[in-house]
Amino acid sequence: MKMTIDLPEELIKAIKIRAAQEQRTVRELVAAYLTDGLYPSEPATAAEHKPTEIEMAPWGLPIIRSIPGSPPCTMTGEETIEFINNALTELDYERYLNAIRR
Repeated sequence: MKMTIDLPEELIKAIKIRAAQEQRTVRELVAAYLTDGLYPSEPATAAEHKPTEIEMAPWGLPIIRSIPGSPPCTMTGEETIEFINNALTELDYERYLNAIRR
C-alpha cells in the first residue's frame, strides 16, 4: 500500500543518510522505524532518547561513529554516493508518481 506523507526536508535528508549508513532503502528504513514505534519490543529508556552530541573533526566535518555491535560498513565512497543517488532517484520517482495520480 502506498501513502504520501509531507515531511520536512531536513528529516528527509536525515532519513536518506541513515539509510545509506545502514545499507538499506529508504522504504525499508521508514517501515522499520514505523514498526518499532507502533510495536516496541521493550519499553524505551531515557538513555535511548538522549540527544547525541556531534563530534567534529579538526577539518570541520562530523565524525560518524558506529553503534557498538553493528556490522561494519564495507561500502566504498563511490558505492555510498551511488546508494544515496539511487535513494534520491527512488524518492523523486515516488513523488512524480504521486503528483500525476492527483
